[in-house]
Amino acid sequence: SDGAKTLYVQFRDAAGNISATTNDSITVDETQPLDPTGVSVPTAANTDFSVTFTGGTETYPADYNLKACENSDCTTSCVGGSSATTANSPGTIAVASLINGTAYYACVQGTDLAGNTSANWVASAATVTYDTTPPSGTITLAGGSAYSNTHSPTIALTESGAADYQL
Repeated sequence: SDGAKTLYVQFRDAAGNISATTNDSITVDETQPLDPTGVSVPTAANTDFSVTFTGGTETYPADYNLKACENSDCTTSCVGGSSATTANSPGTIAVASLINGTAYYACVQGTDLAGNTSANWVASAATVTYDTTPPSGTITLAGGSAYSNTHSPTIALTESGAADYQL
């Protein structure tokens, strides 16, 4: 059964002398951690990004493994350089091996001090898009005229890839 175990030993030589008792202890843990839940990521990122989650219940918790995958099954199309380990939420996934313009699921797996892993990798409900392309746009005042007879000329904006703008 799981729990602390202690083994005691004495040594005897050929003459019959017996050593003092010595011992060592170990904790046996054959129970898998429960799967993490509530894995979430930002909508988009252009640098290393945070992964938040709730760890599964575990008697002897250790770390959580993280990785980025293009599929929510957390086993195919995973990015080798995205693997990370964190002691708790939030964890961070590095973007060094991610591909610009690609959407990824963050996948989390629990581990314990004995090396047991949770039964499943758990994917975020939504994806994070790795995006390093800056938005572009134009502004046209007064319909493109070089002069205006008002302090409030018309403003026309066109954009590509912008989430918002500031005048």
